[in-house]
Amino acid sequence: MPSEGVLALHDSHHSYASFEAFQPVLAELLQQGALLDGCIQITQALGILEPFTGEHIPPEALQIQGANYRESIVGNGLLSRNRAVLKVLEQSYGSLEELAQLEARGAGFRPAWRACDRSPALRRG
Repeated sequence: MPSEGVLALHDSHHSYASFEAFQPVLAELLQQGALLDGCIQITQALGILEPFTGEHIPPEALQIQGANYRESIVGNGLLSRNRAVLKVLEQSYGSLEELAQLEARGAGFRPAWRACDRSPALRRG
């Protein structure tokens, strides 16, 4: 059974408008690093939920290739870091579809959006 700390991370979402707003909680957030092993164990046992499609990616469909988990957990063609960046873009623009429309109008977002082109789960028709 995962610890309460690991379970609490599931619904923990924060955003900060400035470093000054972020700085007071930095020490507390850094302490959450102690939960990393528990998070990896749960991910290996249960898989992940794709945040954009809601699809369950089972553990056998995940690739974990190293201890730098931001750069080594791959599911449906996306790294954890790609998902994080896409989530920020989705929140900033209302949806990934809206971002794609901006791109189609020539707004210059192609590099950030390119990760979706590589993911079968997020590929747009």
